[in-house]
Amino acid sequence: MWVGFVFLKIMKRNIKIILSVLAVLVLIFVGFASLGFYRMYQKNKTDEVISRINNTKITINDVMGENLPPKPEQILNDSTVAGLDVNNNKIRDDVELVIFERYPNSAKIRAGMLQYAQALQLQLTEVFNSETLVKTIQKKNIAFFCLGEANDKELYDNQMKIENLVLNIEIRNKKFDEIYEYMTTYSLPKEKECDINILSLPN
Repeated sequence: MWVGFVFLKIMKRNIKIILSVLAVLVLIFVGFASLGFYRMYQKNKTDEVISRINNTKITINDVMGENLPPKPEQILNDSTVAGLDVNNNKIRDDVELVIFERYPNSAKIRAGMLQYAQALQLQLTEVFNSETLVKTIQKKNIAFFCLGEANDKELYDNQMKIENLVLNIEIRNKKFDEIYEYMTTYSLPKEKECDINILSLPN
């Protein structure tokens, strides 16, 4: 009887150990599975955003003012980082309207400025990791080239004008600084092709 009691005690202790080990193994498995699903989600999200960045371009209708938005309500427009984009061309409405007000007679300058403004807006609204940051930097580099195609003599002046328009309030400047925390090594595209053939525009 005493031997049986000892045996049962040992078995109970062993069962507790086995159950504890199994619980740890289950937790490890769930942890790895969750990490795998998270990584898959992040990869799919990154691929989706990069595809959206690549496919976002200005059009000839944007440059010629065929799709201009109404003047936004400024308090509402400045209540978020993204602001208002009623015509959904990834250029903030107030920025787009100012470009047309300042350059009503130069489609070339508008094309360069609109493309650069769009690239900056994508940085503010689409970046959430290193891959998306690099893609927007590459897109902005091409837009900078196009800004020069439009008016090489005033390239840096026009660049600053657009950056001041897009980064016009504290929350946008703060967001712009924050996204560069994702900075990593990258290469710039060798081929630079503007969304619109700027040199083909009449003025």
